[in-house]
Amino acid sequence: MTVGKKVAIAVISVLIILLAVGGTLFFLLMQDDSKGRYQEEANTDLIVKAIAAAGTGKEAEITQKELNGFLAYLFEQRQEQRNIQVNSLYFTLGEEQGTAGVYAPFRFYGLEIGITARGNLSFDQEAGTIAIRIDEMKAGRLPVPQGWALSMIKQSLPEGVSIHDNQVLLDTKKIDWHL
Repeated sequence: MTVGKKVAIAVISVLIILLAVGGTLFFLLMQDDSKGRYQEEANTDLIVKAIAAAGTGKEAEITQKELNGFLAYLFEQRQEQRNIQVNSLYFTLGEEQGTAGVYAPFRFYGLEIGITARGNLSFDQEAGTIAIRIDEMKAGRLPVPQGWALSMIKQSLPEGVSIHDNQVLLDTKKIDWHL
């Protein structure tokens, strides 16, 4: 066998391996186990509770359904369409106190990708923010670095939802509470 044939076989072998690895990564990325699982009707029930709590000075307990309905409302209000865009955001409360998950269906140049994250939930009363510190993140079934994924979706969030370090923040002071 000549040297040229050996080089050609080596190059073809490397290309086949790279194609197989790329195909596997793409397959894992496109697997969205949560697709269609979290769909909340847009509503403003949370606003009524917040206004009542502000008027009485008492704490208000907000349910997962109310929070997700309000987030659906915020995303519905956004008019612009982008090539890279978070379509919605859903919080799920974890089994342990203070733990939560986030699911964000994400459009990336026509591809629909489901991003899931797990972390710790907190509320800062003085700052008026609900925060989830991200500990683990996946795009489809593919684990991804939190910083990389969060930087991709940072620009496509509606008013009042932001990202700082490895945290998703819902700033209750920036939300227009008037309907």
